[in-house]
Amino acid sequence: MNVYVLEGNATAQIGEHHFAIKAGDFIGYRAGGEAHTIINTGTTTFKCIVVGQRLAHDVGDYPNLQKRIYRQKDLPWNLVDIASISEPKAGKKV
Repeated sequence: MNVYVLEGNATAQIGEHHFAIKAGDFIGYRAGGEAHTIINTGTTTFKCIVVGQRLAHDVGDYPNLQKRIYRQKDLPWNLVDIASISEPKAGKKV
């Protein structure tokens, strides 16, 4: 995902690192990278262009919220508590 800042001031958090961003700045997030967010720190609306790929099926983690989102094309998104996820053991198909 890529973000190009059009207007305003914000803080981009990538993992534990914080970066002040403003109009003209560009951020590229790599797939499978650290958790990231942008927080408006200005007094006006923060405006940016976000470009990325939306897969037909996608799973994303929000570690600061302890949530996981499941997205499937044409279906409602599901946001669940990570602690509530079970991982059943499946056997081999016969």
